[in-house]
Amino acid sequence: MNYRLRELRKLKNLSQKEFGEKINISQSQIASYENGARNIPNRVIKDISKVYRVNESWLIAGEGDMFIDIIDELDIDDPELRELACLYEKLDDSMKKNIMDTLRLLTK
Repeated sequence: MNYRLRELRKLKNLSQKEFGEKINISQSQIASYENGARNIPNRVIKDISKVYRVNESWLIAGEGDMFIDIIDELDIDDPELRELACLYEKLDDSMKKNIMDTLRLLTK
């Protein structure tokens, strides 16, 4: 599991500190999980899954896809709206904020 945690963090292009901040864990705790010095508690696994939309089965045992497909969980029939949601999911947090700010301005 420690290797998968490191793989996820690197894929997200985050430092240990940045990764941990999003789930209220210190950099040293993330380091100890990644190097196998400490086991990852269930609460932390749940937080990682929720915040980073990671499949718990993948994180724990390497089974299934790395990420939860949030788009499939939504009931979207309109193909253009589905495409918009898929594209939005690929953006980083600052781009998502910019898009939301723009949409709010356009709808006023």
